[in-house]
Amino acid sequence: MIRKEQRDVWLIRAPFSDYSAMKVRPVIIISNNPYNRKTPDFLAVHITTRTDHQYSLPVSAGDFVSGELADESIVRFDTISRYEEKLLLRKIGKIKPECHKKLYEKIVGLLNPGTVAGR
Repeated sequence: MIRKEQRDVWLIRAPFSDYSAMKVRPVIIISNNPYNRKTPDFLAVHITTRTDHQYSLPVSAGDFVSGELADESIVRFDTISRYEEKLLLRKIGKIKPECHKKLYEKIVGLLNPGTVAGR
């Protein structure tokens, strides 16, 4: 199995939302490390340069412990997906714990009844 950890940023081959084709895109692994070690699957959220999404969190160079993104980007916290590690192409960095905490709070807010979790 590939060593993948929570908060890692990877390039993966991900399907379009209609599953018509695949494209390479960055994701942040959000599943915890015990899960990531026990299974070839992982949970992740998408990173995109399309910054007009309501359910998103900005991510910049200051949010990384290591690595960086080439362009201004956001994390779509409403796109939690399960992937197989065979789709992983290359690790490109790791986000700081503080960034992960904000992301976690946004995801929990999205699941909490009656909470408005957008920007």
